[in-house]
Amino acid sequence: MKPDSQAIHDGKMIQILDAVRTVLARKGMVAATISEIAHEAGVSRGLLHYYFKDKDDMVARAFQASMETYKSGVMEIFETAESAAELARKLCHALRGILIHDPDFFRLIFERWGLARRGPKMAGELTEFHQMFRNMIHEGMEKLIKRGVICPRTSLTGMVFFLTGIVDGLGMQLVLEPVLADDKAIWETTENIVREMLEGTAG
Repeated sequence: MKPDSQAIHDGKMIQILDAVRTVLARKGMVAATISEIAHEAGVSRGLLHYYFKDKDDMVARAFQASMETYKSGVMEIFETAESAAELARKLCHALRGILIHDPDFFRLIFERWGLARRGPKMAGELTEFHQMFRNMIHEGMEKLIKRGVICPRTSLTGMVFFLTGIVDGLGMQLVLEPVLADDKAIWETTENIVREMLEGTAG
């Protein structure tokens, strides 16, 4: 029997998933091979076949692991922010940090988008992850509204889609042009727009 989702926390699984991310970032889904991933992870092809059904499964599990890694960080930002300005600043700082220090995360997202076009199963799995992320943001925003930290005037659901759209859009552009991650104007503009939206002062 293959390991279930809990095996994602196993040391060997983490080692393999790191290799999946590295090879996919370097070669892409189509060009990457099982042999290259096994070599990068320092394991046998047989062990890869024990843990995963195929390359698609590797991408899906690596994506799941990445989402779990950043989920706790995002939740902490929403739980500790004391103002709209602080929330906007921390969210933009976190996003910029991922793009600079872990660009493979967004490359993995784009690989998943490509896989989603192969059929309803892949599309459904990606949709579930996006819904999970949006629900987490929605819950965090609701708590901040109740605490009086933010006072948005627009639909909360609309704001959640807008925020996740910012993440996806910036991620795509900055992965293609990583030098933009150092452009202060981009982050100042993004932070100001998010802050105004959270404060309910956006025009």
